[in-house]
Amino acid sequence: MRKLRMLMPGLLVALGLVAVALISRTMATPAAATDRLPCASAAFTINERLPNGARWTMCWEERFREGVVLRSIKYTSPAGEAVFVLSQANLAQIFVPYDPGTPRFHDLSDYGLGDSHLNNMTPADCPGGVLLQNNGRNIICKTIVPVGYGYKYYDTQKQASALQVFSVSHIGAYNYINHWLFYDDGTIEPAVGATGQLQMCTSNPQHGWRIDGQQRCTLSSGQPYGTSHMHNYYWRLDFDINGISNNVVEQIEFSGNQTEQRQLVQSTMLSEQKVQVSPTTFRSWRVKNTAALNSDGHQRSYELIPDNYHNFRNTNEPWTQNDLYVTQYNPCELWATHNPTSGGCGDDVSDFVNDQTITDPVLWYGLSFHHLTRDEDDPYMSSHWNSYLLVPRDAFAAQQR
Repeated sequence: MRKLRMLMPGLLVALGLVAVALISRTMATPAAATDRLPCASAAFTINERLPNGARWTMCWEERFREGVVLRSIKYTSPAGEAVFVLSQANLAQIFVPYDPGTPRFHDLSDYGLGDSHLNNMTPADCPGGVLLQNNGRNIICKTIVPVGYGYKYYDTQKQASALQVFSVSHIGAYNYINHWLFYDDGTIEPAVGATGQLQMCTSNPQHGWRIDGQQRCTLSSGQPYGTSHMHNYYWRLDFDINGISNNVVEQIEFSGNQTEQRQLVQSTMLSEQKVQVSPTTFRSWRVKNTAALNSDGHQRSYELIPDNYHNFRNTNEPWTQNDLYVTQYNPCELWATHNPTSGGCGDDVSDFVNDQTITDPVLWYGLSFHHLTRDEDDPYMSSHWNSYLLVPRDAFAAQQR
């Protein structure tokens, strides 16, 4: 589990007070994907210049299932060199199976991160920032935050900053912080923070951790254990490096595990693929534009560097068998699980991979966190975070700080 490179002071207190009962599951077919459309208006546009002169621009919108969706994401370097990165980026599922075997929640598709589940934030949730509204509710916090050293070499150093964009959705007793950091060097760090209160307790010590004398696990007699469970987060990343054309996905890893030497291995994904993380071979993936070159003549790209903390697999749930799914763009492929099947689309992301040639890649990345509860989770849980990185690789010919 990657530790976020900054803190959000005051956020936990405001979030921890929100806890609601589970609601009935309903399914609805969403509107068509809008990742190829312009921003709705200036009110749904983010255009922020960072202290080093870099700039991030993007559109945002609220959807009932996905919550806040970011679109048309572009980075401009301090020197004014612009690279279009993503047509759309958003959470595409939060799958929460509990260790006893049930329940197994699909929070995004079955409840929704938007609408009444999207918190109406106050200034206390967004210290030093700006709250962005939709339908009279403050649903996004936008602020520029310091993130420590950009680099340091003896007495030479540079302090860095990032544009922070986040929203908060409550599902049952949990509050999910849908969080994005856009760094001043062009790096993007998507993250989810989970906080609120424990959802369930059990009397079986094999499926939990004893929590005595507090609130959550003393509500029901004979259930003193906080039930352990998984949080599986999935993102949909519609990359369009410098435009839709000429985008190619490449896998990067190193052979020679447990030997003195290692060799770089690069392979191009010509058709749709399902891939697992591989910590021992340092596996990562990049999307590059074969026709867009930096001033050194190298192909511009962004690299997805995965989190390798926990992995969840279940043979009866095929979407859990891999961590990255590379698919050809299809506007009806919206969610990693419980996807609307009208129009012939698959039910989950494993169905999306059907050997199509990749000319317009979408990356579906999932990471997992096993939550073994503890006394300190009661009555309010500290935020636990999961994140990964999208890093410029030769997008520019030199460092951008």
